[in-house]
Amino acid sequence: MSPARAALVAAVLTSGLAASSLVAQTAQQPTFRSRTVLVPVFVVAVDERTGDPVMDLTVKDFTLRDRGRVQEISVFDAVRRPGEDAASPFTIPPDVPRDVASNRSESHDRLVVVLIDDLHMYNKRDERARTIARDLITQLAPGSMMAMVFTSGQTGVQVTDDHTELLRAADRIKGRKAQPRPTAAIDMQASGPRNPENIDSIRAAAARAQGASLQDFFDNMTFFRTLRDISKMLRADDGRRKVFVMVSEGMGKDLSWLEGRSSPRDGGIIDDPDQVVRMSYHDEAVLDMVREMRRANISTYAVDPRGYVSEEGLLRECRPSFIHDDPCSGSAGLTGWSSVVRFAQAGLSEETRLTGGFAVTNTDAFSQGISRIRSDLDNYYLLGFYPSNPDGKGFRELKIDVDREGVVLRFRQGYEIVPPEKPRADRGELTRLATGVLPTIDLPLRMFAAPFPGLTRDTTRVAVTIEVAEPLSAVVDDQGNVADNIRYTLFAANAKNGKVVQQLENTAKLSSLTPMGRDAPPVVLYQVPMTLTLPPGTYQIRASAISEKMSAGGSVYMSVEVPDFARAPVAISGIVVGSTEAPEIPNARPPKPTDLVPFTPALMREFVRGDTLRLIFQVARGGLRAANVTFSVVDAAGKTASSFKVPMPQGDRGVVDIKLPLKEYSPGVYRLRVTAEANGGKAEKEIGVVVR
Repeated sequence: MSPARAALVAAVLTSGLAASSLVAQTAQQPTFRSRTVLVPVFVVAVDERTGDPVMDLTVKDFTLRDRGRVQEISVFDAVRRPGEDAASPFTIPPDVPRDVASNRSESHDRLVVVLIDDLHMYNKRDERARTIARDLITQLAPGSMMAMVFTSGQTGVQVTDDHTELLRAADRIKGRKAQPRPTAAIDMQASGPRNPENIDSIRAAAARAQGASLQDFFDNMTFFRTLRDISKMLRADDGRRKVFVMVSEGMGKDLSWLEGRSSPRDGGIIDDPDQVVRMSYHDEAVLDMVREMRRANISTYAVDPRGYVSEEGLLRECRPSFIHDDPCSGSAGLTGWSSVVRFAQAGLSEETRLTGGFAVTNTDAFSQGISRIRSDLDNYYLLGFYPSNPDGKGFRELKIDVDREGVVLRFRQGYEIVPPEKPRADRGELTRLATGVLPTIDLPLRMFAAPFPGLTRDTTRVAVTIEVAEPLSAVVDDQGNVADNIRYTLFAANAKNGKVVQQLENTAKLSSLTPMGRDAPPVVLYQVPMTLTLPPGTYQIRASAISEKMSAGGSVYMSVEVPDFARAPVAISGIVVGSTEAPEIPNARPPKPTDLVPFTPALMREFVRGDTLRLIFQVARGGLRAANVTFSVVDAAGKTASSFKVPMPQGDRGVVDIKLPLKEYSPGVYRLRVTAEANGGKAEKEIGVVVR
């Protein structure tokens, strides 16, 4: 994290915009003025002609106005991440499952929520939408925590850096609309008296009512409220880059009135005296959604799977046609750009532009558009300012100019100062840390989980290890002795319904047997091993820990799929990795540890060629029948670098212990893959490692 980003995070925490129940950081934090609020703004600068990022600007090039008043820019940072090509030789690809989670990786600086608007998606475009979603995941995965949400309520994916879950969810995308026509945005519930002398007005109102349905209304409200509610959950502004990417066809509503509004009533939306509804449910809902996105400092992007629609193609997109003079296609004497198809496209552009993003719409160049989104996420400026008048509520318009011709800026065009939410009194510190939308990073944590066959037919044992990293200076005394008490909790929640099925809470003690010398590393690593007993299913495991010496806490999340070892023809446990060359990591053991793994697992996935890996896994199969088991090392190009058969005769318990010297492998990314066949079934498990 850059110094400017660190200062921003510290200022936000000081101002109370992010809730934290922990105090006393080990490093000295900057001091900020009392009763002030630091407002962060992410700004993307691109060349007007080429669209390429412009990253050589300085703070003097920017002028920032809050409600027309020039503000001093107190925090400034230019953030530029390496592109995909630069990172690819040592980046584990998104389609390889992550078996280790961390709260301090680069990905935790950025959250991307992919919103699949299947309620407004034509079902004949399912495969196109799936391709778009896969491309989004693949291109945006490097350096991102990601989540996926469906507006239909279909089970999505919680925040994770295991992008294989997102790819599986993308394969489930299915549009819910039976026709291509944009969903109407009409408030029939708000109808009122009309001018009885104006026959055209009465006919127009009847046509609108005929083209709308109660289902359309609720689908639209669900879309708006889904984004609004997620934005509220992400409102705590801690310096992270937060992004929504919508895969949506939008809806047939003119949103050209939206810019600069704090209320739909400002200035009046509709000037036609024959139009009774001057302010509608839809107007309020869309403004409420955009307002919450700007409050949470979320940049929003959209990709429209409708693709390019020519003037001639408008008729195809307007099926079914409800009336003779159907305004959908412009056949009622309207131009094509007055069509509700164009309203749907323009509405996506308007919603995204006001939050600092853009829409990829009316084009079939989806991959190129997604590349532009990735460029925005990888190249931007961070500006922070203290409002000269922090008092008062409501929408505050932002305007940022740059002193260079040919440069286009994208940024959220308004904000609101929102008081912090009070923490719930019924939750302790550990629970609050483990139940946030995003992991807490004050105490660095990593977590590993591997399911193994259980002691009974209907349960599975899951070996879990939490690894804590603390500065040596925080836990060592004058004699060089290391000691600390770690309070921790672990939740296992069903991924489908969020119900917690098991929780552990304990205290582990760290102590060194011998004093640490002068050449001791600056960071102390130690592990806390434990075992969960769970039925088969998919779970999100959340752990939080608080260091007594540091008075700091952290949390870490990961998803685990627990196989049905007893009923599957053949199933493979988790793959536990250890390094024979790595220094021993001490355990801060709880009072009654239950260890499934006979060695200290390695929770990093990068090794050097001098290492020898030790791998343990178990192959379960009914009746302990003979199995064909193969262990393979596959390189980044998909070529098998080495492979060998593992003997597994009838009656063998199926526990495999392998030593793998890395000296014969060139630097790069590899998949360690186990394939097993037995009882007419086949199972496969793989993890990714980097060899440097």
